Amino acid sequence: MNWEAISAIGQVAGAAATLAAVIVSLRLARRASRPNLTVSLREQLILIGDDTEHVMTFSVVNVGGRDAEVRSLGWRTGWFKWGPEWMRLRHAVQMFEPRIGMLSPPYIIAPGSEVSSRIGRDNILQHAERFGRTGPLFTRKAPWGIITTRTVIQAYTADGYRFRGKVERSALKKLANAERDGRRAVEIGAFSK
Repeated sequence: MNWEAISAIGQVAGAAATLAAVIVSLRLARRASRPNLTVSLREQLILIGDDTEHVMTFSVVNVGGRDAEVRSLGWRTGWFKWGPEWMRLRHAVQMFEPRIGMLSPPYIIAPGSEVSSRIGRDNILQHAERFGRTGPLFTRKAPWGIITTRTVIQAYTADGYRFRGKVERSALKKLANAERDGRRAVEIGAFSK
């Protein structure tokens, strides 16, 4: 048996394992130094005594190991930076109504914590209908008809990171339908003149 060859194979394997360990430790150190957030939007019904209120809730959860300062929340719709107009990306910043007991950006989230910002569903649907008349955000006019765009919500941090999250399907459907209603109102108005 050639013990020198076996020894050389062992040294190469040991060096490869050491390199892998260094790469993993550097990735873990980098991951620990940056914030890690999950973002979502869902529709909720809030019960207030005998009253009820429908709201859209933007939730930001800090799943990382350090505090994160969220500067703003917003929307990203579309598919690409370039291409036909109906496929292009569009961005919008979401502003929130001041409410007692609700945080709106900017705020700091501790590790393991969640912050929810809410906006009245009817209010946001009215804006979506206005978008349908002036410049759609959630729908686009493709060559074969009106389509709902790919829509995500985004959280922007003070140190320049951006985190994207999903929009609940039922909420996106309502936003798209409100924009379609706005488009119809413009088309009906144009034909009635």
